[in-house]
Parts: sequence; C-alpha cells; structure tokens
Amino acid sequence: MAENMTSMEEEIMTESDEELVEFVTSHCDRWRDWRDTNYMTQWDEYERLYYGIWSDQDKTRDSERSRIVSPAIRQAVDNKVAETLEGVSGTGKFF
Repeated sequence: MAENMTSMEEEIMTESDEELVEFVTSHCDRWRDWRDTNYMTQWDEYERLYYGIWSDQDKTRDSERSRIVSPAIRQAVDNKVAETLEGVSGTGKFF
C-alpha cells in the first residue's frame, strides 16, 4: 500500500492537469467567497443544526428550557444526498 501511495505522489502532472486543477480551485474559491459574503449567518446556523449543536438562538420563547436538537434536518439532508447519488450512479451508468 505504501509503495502504491509513493508512485501516486511521484506522478507528474501535465499542463492540462494543472489547468484543470487551477480552474476547479478558482471556481471553488470564488463560490466560497460569495457564500461567506452573502450567506455565512445562515450557513453557520444550518451547519450547527445539521450536527445537532444546541444554541441559545434556537429558543422560540424565554421560558423554553429544552436543549433537544432534532435529528430530522440531518436525516433529510442525508436522504436527499443518497437519492441524488442513486439517481446519478445507481444504474451503473452516469447520466
């Protein structure tokens, strides 16, 4: 296994490989900057809810004492990802 990893690390990238990596990286960086600028508050909230981390912001009234975070959001996201993967590659052919 270690020998296989070494040969993969030593593989020389062609110019077209480098261009592709630069293209994908630049698009990801621009998307991340746009997300952070426009939606960081919502992103943090959804990420926190997905991982089941309770916050004082979850309270709907001052008398509420519950700190339960429902796993429904995580289940819904995981189900959608599974359905998407099944649709894309479930038959063995990519659409």
